[in-house]
Amino acid sequence: MAACKTLAERVSARWDASGGLPSQLPDDLRARHQRIYAEALARARAAGWWPPEDEDG
Repeated sequence: MAACKTLAERVSARWDASGGLPSQLPDDLRARHQRIYAEALARARAAGWWPPEDEDG
């Protein structure tokens, strides 16, 4: 359990350092984030998910 807490704290610290914005991550982490996000989005869409339409416009 302590290892999970330590990992969560490390992840949180990295996100805090970038202001929570993927575009502000260091190059290596930004590339990993983009790859993981794109793969997850592709899997979700293949499973039938599509983002809801913007309710404001």
